Order: sequence, then C-alpha cells, then structure tokens
Amino acid sequence: MIIGVCGVASGMIGGWVSDRLAEKSASSTTMLWDESTGRLLIPIFGAFLAIPIWHMTMNASTFEGAMFWLAMKYLVAECWFGPAVAVLQSDVPSKYGGTAQGMFTLTGAMGNIAPSVMGILFCWTMDESARGDNIVGMIAENVAVAAGGNEQIMLATLLDGVVGWAYLLSGTCFVISALSSMAGQTTAGISHDDRESNEILVESKELIRIPVRVTDNKRSYMDD
Repeated sequence: MIIGVCGVASGMIGGWVSDRLAEKSASSTTMLWDESTGRLLIPIFGAFLAIPIWHMTMNASTFEGAMFWLAMKYLVAECWFGPAVAVLQSDVPSKYGGTAQGMFTLTGAMGNIAPSVMGILFCWTMDESARGDNIVGMIAENVAVAAGGNEQIMLATLLDGVVGWAYLLSGTCFVISALSSMAGQTTAGISHDDRESNEILVESKELIRIPVRVTDNKRSYMDD
C-alpha cells in the first residue's frame, strides 16, 4: 500500500512540480538555469532529502514509526522519474535517443535486482564475520559486537549505509546533469550573441559607401 499510494503520488506530484519549474524557467529572464535544470531540481532535492528519512526508517523504535518514515521516503524519493524522463527526451539528440533510453532502462533493471544483491551481501558479511580472518570479517565482527549479535540490527545497519550512499550517489549524478545543462545554456547563449554581433557588423558594413572617383564635381559611390 505504501509503495502503491505514496510511490505513485510522488511520481505524479514530482512531474507536475517539475513542469511548473520548467515553465517558470523558460518565461523568466532572471533565472540562472534553463528548463532542464529547473526540472532536475526536483530529483536533486528528493534524493538528498531521502537520506535522513531513510535513516529514520531504519532506526525507528516501533513498527508504526518505521512505516511512517518509509511512506515519507517514498513521497520524496520517487519524484525523480517524471523529470528524468522529460530531460532525457528533451536534451538527448535524436541520434542517441535509443542508446540513452537503453541505458536508462538498464539502471532500472539494476535497481530491481538490488534487493537480491543486498541479501547475498548480507549473507556473505555474516560468513566473513564468523571467520574474522580478513578486513571485511573484522569490520563485520565489530558491527556484530556493536549490534549485540542481533542480526536484525546488523541488517538495518547494512541497509542504512548502502541505501543512503546510493541516494547520495544518485543526487550527485542529478547535480552533475544540472550543471552540464547550465553550462550548455551558457555556451549556447554566447554563441547566439556572437552570431547577432556578426550579423550587425555585416549589416553596418553593407551600409558604408566610400567615394572612389570624382567626375564633373559629382561624387560616384561604390558599395564596399
């Protein structure tokens, strides 16, 4: 229910807000970013805000508290999909559209297998903790001691760290994309200004006439 309600609501609200930001960015002359950067503000804030909320989810003292924070996490973390697809379709050249869409689908598939990978990682960590003969085993053993040997606390600690770092990486990638879009806008603006300056120079030059000879006290002119 949390995934179905909060996840869908987050996607719809995130897409709507990103459209409003893109519209405002396009119509404003004081904004420092373009439409794509305006859209990407939503997934940036969503990814970074999800980190502390996920931490609260993993460290909640009651089941009801954990479910509340999990719902909040879905509300802020799932808002990225609409803006990301919109930017993908608007900014990527058509000749690279298939490749970009394929890579986007691949990242979704990687997210789908993440729970299985986490389960395998947890079992491997527990085995290494039992051995304690390498650095991974030593770290896992220290975590086990801190958790009092409670496997649930160890699993929560593992999920808290790995998922938190994943959100941090995701937010950083969105920031890089936004900065790239801003840099592209600045370059395009400079190129446009240069073209306008050259057009004005050519038009001014065409208007200049230079006297080349004098006949019967009348000047004849030739276009330069």
